Amino acid sequence: MKRFIILLMLVAFCGTTAEAQRYFVPKFKRKKEVREYPLQNVERPIEVYLGGTVNFALGMQQSIKYGGESIGYNDEIDLIGGGVYLGADYKIGKHFTTGLQAGYLFQGNGQAIPLSGVFKCYYGTPTPKRPCRLYNYAQVGPQFYLDEDSRTTGMLAGAGLGLRLLVGQAVRMEMQLGYQMNMRRPEINLQGAYDVIESGVSFKQYAHIAQFGLNIYIF
Repeated sequence: MKRFIILLMLVAFCGTTAEAQRYFVPKFKRKKEVREYPLQNVERPIEVYLGGTVNFALGMQQSIKYGGESIGYNDEIDLIGGGVYLGADYKIGKHFTTGLQAGYLFQGNGQAIPLSGVFKCYYGTPTPKRPCRLYNYAQVGPQFYLDEDSRTTGMLAGAGLGLRLLVGQAVRMEMQLGYQMNMRRPEINLQGAYDVIESGVSFKQYAHIAQFGLNIYIF
């Protein structure tokens, strides 16, 4: 009798195990969720942004010209400066933008208000799963110096490489690294005796700068 009961228990146990294995769902590693972004936040025809740069001076050159003669020499400049600006871009097709940028520059050789035209060339096409693009940019324009030791009008020119991306669902930003040249025209020092007249002298400073910039789009 005991053997018969034990045999029934073994049969019942085996049947329960087989039934459990039939409905057992193996545990797989969860797949990584791929976030998709709304591209209407990337493809606006007109965009407005706030930006800023950190500038690292590479060096400065002085150039003096008078009566057909030219003298040039290198000079020192404060290592770090920067700038803030407001800009607007207009999209031309899928890969190009043109726009204007104005702001405030503070550097060792003078403070200025730059006004420049900016041209950008974007590469690739953004997708909902990868809303980022590399681009090149170039800018050129006048800048207006505020200190008394400079003539008012100078100029800037620059170029570089950047990365445009969408963060979250709506925050558009650009990170860029580039080179910029700032031209300043210092006032000539009239103290002392001179054999030349001031109007015949051309005195210019060229500051060479490596800069890291960040743009955040607000419209």
